Amino acid sequence: MVLNCLALSTSSAQNFSEYQFKAGIIQRLAKYTNFPPEAFTSKNQRITLGILGNDPFGDVMDRVLRGRPVHGRYWKIKRVTEIKDLWGCHVVFVCKSERDKIADITAFCGKYPTLTIGDGLEDFVNCGGIVNFTDKGKFGFELNAEAIKKSKLVVDAKILQLASNIARFINCK
Repeated sequence: MVLNCLALSTSSAQNFSEYQFKAGIIQRLAKYTNFPPEAFTSKNQRITLGILGNDPFGDVMDRVLRGRPVHGRYWKIKRVTEIKDLWGCHVVFVCKSERDKIADITAFCGKYPTLTIGDGLEDFVNCGGIVNFTDKGKFGFELNAEAIKKSKLVVDAKILQLASNIARFINCK
C-alpha cells in the first residue's frame, strides 16, 4: 500500500505540476513517519510544516494538505526565512534558496524529532537531512538512515525501499 501511494508512474506524475507532486509526496512521507510522543505538546496540537526560504509552492501546499490529517492531526503551515523560526515544526521543507545554509539548518533541526526534506539540495542527506528530492528526469528521493535514527523518528521500512540512495552516516563537507 505504501508503495502504491508513493510510487506513481511517470505518466501519472505528468498530470501534476512539480510542486503539486512534491506536496503530495510530503504529505505521504509524513503519513508513513511516526513521531515520538514528545514531538507534540498536546493531543490536539497540529502537525506543523515549516517551509524555509523562497516558497516554490504558492497556495499548492495549502490546497494539498487541507483536510488531509496525519495521525489524526491537521496541518499548520509556517513560511519562514530564518532558521530559528523553525522551532516547533514537525516537518521542514528546505527550499533551493537555502542551499548555502544546509549545515546550520540540519544542525538546528537535528536537535528535535523533525522530518527534514530538501528540494534537490546537493549534500543535504550527507549533512544530516532526512529526505532529499532528486531531480533526475523523474521523481526520486534519497534518505539518510543515521539522521532518521538520530531524530527519533520511525519511518516505514517500505519508504526506505523506494529511496534511490540511502546514506548511513552524517559527513557534512
